Amino acid sequence: MRFYRFKPAPLLFKSSVEDPAKFRGDEYIEKLKELREIKVSAGKKVIIIGAGIAGLSAGHELKMLGFDVILLEAQDDHIGGRLRTWRDGDLHAELGAMRIPKSHTLTRLYISEQGLILRPFVQDSKKTFSYIRGQRFQRTDEGIDASKLLFNLSDVEKDKNLSDLWTEAVLDIINNFTLEEREDIFSITPTTDKVKQLDRSSLYEAFKKAGLSEEATEYVLTHFGLETYLQTSLAEHIREEMDATWDPKDFAELENGTDSLATAVYGHLKKETIISAKVFKIHQDGNTADAYYRDAANKEVKVTGDWVICTAPLGLVSKMDVGGALSPQKIRAIRRVNYDSSTKIVVKTRNRFWELKDDIFGGGSIYDGPAGHTWYPSDNCVNRDPKVSNSPSFLLASYTWGQQARRVDALPEEALKTFVLKELRKIHPYILDEDITEVKRWSWTTHPWSSGAFAFFNPGEHQFLYQELKTPDGKVLLAGEHCSLTHSWIQGSLESSIDACTYIVNNS
Repeated sequence: MRFYRFKPAPLLFKSSVEDPAKFRGDEYIEKLKELREIKVSAGKKVIIIGAGIAGLSAGHELKMLGFDVILLEAQDDHIGGRLRTWRDGDLHAELGAMRIPKSHTLTRLYISEQGLILRPFVQDSKKTFSYIRGQRFQRTDEGIDASKLLFNLSDVEKDKNLSDLWTEAVLDIINNFTLEEREDIFSITPTTDKVKQLDRSSLYEAFKKAGLSEEATEYVLTHFGLETYLQTSLAEHIREEMDATWDPKDFAELENGTDSLATAVYGHLKKETIISAKVFKIHQDGNTADAYYRDAANKEVKVTGDWVICTAPLGLVSKMDVGGALSPQKIRAIRRVNYDSSTKIVVKTRNRFWELKDDIFGGGSIYDGPAGHTWYPSDNCVNRDPKVSNSPSFLLASYTWGQQARRVDALPEEALKTFVLKELRKIHPYILDEDITEVKRWSWTTHPWSSGAFAFFNPGEHQFLYQELKTPDGKVLLAGEHCSLTHSWIQGSLESSIDACTYIVNNS
């Protein structure tokens, strides 16, 4: 679901150990097929907390298998969790998940099964810009290379490009993996010394170990939009490389908006869904499990089932009374796992000035300052229709995460347009005040039904916390992208859903 990072480096790795020509997501397609073929006894009841894509997909699969499903959703105005699309007439913009890598084949299968249409998402465009140390550079090889002059690089570092430096710090680690280590980095609990060490290391330490200077580290990570991720676990970045997550070729987006996937799956579950069901407690007695919620009238309601799957974001679970359902070790993991911040500022514009004046049709520009990234709509990248370019549009003006997002969150509402104009003028200096007609900020940290954007492990969390999230506690299971190793993506939510459903089916 992390629709957030920007790294247009060439990526060469696929992680399927059984068949290197396949993506790891293909293995979950096989798991889904196996799940759908299991014969189960009808009549078992499963309570699912949260109608994000993990909860929706779990409910859909279990209902098809004959389970009695109850889906509890706290919000009364939104289905889909972090699949959230802002709509205004014929225009739409993504406030949450916005793109799907080629390697996320399970996600693409789900989209296909719902009869939805994908179109190209431009991940990398040489027409876009980097704004680094007060200067603007086009994101061509020549422009990125020219920006080296702003950094005090060693003679050896000057002779290397971004991909060379990233390879030295990260990719060479994968090149030296044994087969056992390639498997182990995706295991629930690492067992090899190498993977344990990588999990305990940060991305920053990888650059230091490779002998790269502070200047070279900043040069790479500002261009790749990763500076706020310096202290995250190195193993997280290695997994994304091995999954070919950031290969810029063949990214896609849902033609009718990302929330159309949630809407389509919800169409199979309307009778089973209770909205405005604000769960505040989970309990189990060994044979059954209970969920307690407050309904739209603030009346307390108890529902009992054979199983409970809680797909709520960890920030929300941490606020529930779960002492009668989850082990102290799992509760500790829920508190400690790093749940990152992310904020988007979307603006409505009079026309697509970036297409008309800069010939930008999709892709993203990047700043080393507070705006983070600007992403341009891809829907006109094929036809390049002048009528579309001259019509009102949405623009993702600022996309931030980590501490940058929290700093954007601190801006007062009345200061947002001034902030956006100031930042956009660094790369589009001709913009007029009247070119922006509306501004909308969406913070996943301050949103009451998310309390954070996504999980992204800090050092040590894979080997010391992840197993607790994945392991069922009696009749209660967690699911969501935090219960996968494909953090922050729709793919991870679907993977966790398949795992939870498979466990329930095999133990019912």
